[in-house]
Amino acid sequence: MKFIWRGAVALILLLGLGWWAQTFVWAQADAPRELWVDIQSLGGACSDDLAREQVSSSQPWCTLGITGDKVQPGDTVYVRAGEYTQAQRCPGCDLESVLQVINSGRADAWIRYVAAPGEQVHITGTGGAEYGVVVRKTAEGDYLPRFI
Repeated sequence: MKFIWRGAVALILLLGLGWWAQTFVWAQADAPRELWVDIQSLGGACSDDLAREQVSSSQPWCTLGITGDKVQPGDTVYVRAGEYTQAQRCPGCDLESVLQVINSGRADAWIRYVAAPGEQVHITGTGGAEYGVVVRKTAEGDYLPRFI
């Protein structure tokens, strides 16, 4: 009887720890992050192959377009100095733009794109994009075609 009781307690603890770990990992993945884009690799070598969780100021993405369907509510995207012209191509994109924001923020968790302090960012369509920035869905659910 003691063996069955200990086994049941161990199973409950194991399941509880598994649930807690899974919940903790999900919370970490969805937590607002500071993300970086650095086309000139000023702060470190850039790569558009990085997962959202891998991005930092010293390990940034290269293009603005990669952020469009990777950002989550509450994220801040710091954009380093440079000229961003590359047309975005992603599974959810339906317009040729340098940046098309696919995921929306929330009223209490905006997605912010800001130039790195003291740096100038230029967004143009000279690299094959028809538009600069397109906001596909705002926090209010609006679609803003040809935004910039």
